[in-house]
Amino acid sequence: AVKALSGHCPQLRSVNLSGCKHITDASLFALAEGCRSVTDLNLTRCPKITDDGLKRIAQRCNRIVDLNLYAVSTFTDKSLASFGCLAHLRALDLCGAHLITDEGLACLANCHDLRCAHGQNLLGLAYLHSHGKNFHCLMCVHGIQLTLENFHSWWQGYST
Repeated sequence: AVKALSGHCPQLRSVNLSGCKHITDASLFALAEGCRSVTDLNLTRCPKITDDGLKRIAQRCNRIVDLNLYAVSTFTDKSLASFGCLAHLRALDLCGAHLITDEGLACLANCHDLRCAHGQNLLGLAYLHSHGKNFHCLMCVHGIQLTLENFHSWWQGYST
């Protein structure tokens, strides 16, 4: 279905594949080749996608503004490194991405328009802010939603 969609809708801007459990890297390859104008991509709960598919999306669909990878746990820092070329990325949801590290998150520093990043147990997001990035960050740490405004007071209490 994604291949057919990609072949007939080259100007498609918004794609929501949330919950499509049979979406694979092959689906993302087709999307990346046929729909390069995508700005909003929701891949929530697509468990079969990997670094290969996400890297292709980042390379070919470089107009992405909003990328939702909620509950996708199959990608690593390699994907985040490729997201650095997404110059217009403003919002990124990484909740459930337990294979990424602070080094991968540091690659997002090249996303100068990034204003909101969501993550769960991704304390590295504070690293981006402390290294000169000026964006609003929302984290969910152990079920507690934190913004950068209250992160430091939470962290001080948590680490003691």
